[in-house]
Amino acid sequence: MKTTTTTDVELCPRCRASIALTSYILPFEEDFARAYHHPSRRDSASIESSLTDPSAELKTLAQEIQRVELLLSALKTHHAHLERHIHRTTRFIQSSPIRRLPTEVLGIIFASACTSFQQDEYKTPLSIREASL
Repeated sequence: MKTTTTTDVELCPRCRASIALTSYILPFEEDFARAYHHPSRRDSASIESSLTDPSAELKTLAQEIQRVELLLSALKTHHAHLERHIHRTTRFIQSSPIRRLPTEVLGIIFASACTSFQQDEYKTPLSIREASL
């Protein structure tokens, strides 16, 4: 009687990494296990030895889960970083219409403001709209 079945599960479609998952079948009938029957020493030894492979696979799976969780955490951190970067950059660009003006126009505006400040200290424009070109 076959006591295991193995299924390959693809972990990454890019690199085609996969892991083989083994399903273990009890080495005896389940009905027998549910009965109020105590296994003999030979049966007990056989049952215990059948746990060696599943125990090793369980340890391997726990390590793989930890590795994948660390990878997922790193990906989430990088994802959040990129979202913040995009949000900040977009906000910076859209924050003020004056940022869309060419530097030459801004130079004329501020030169005009500085000239009027030098001519009459008290009539300095209070806003860019009031500066004359």
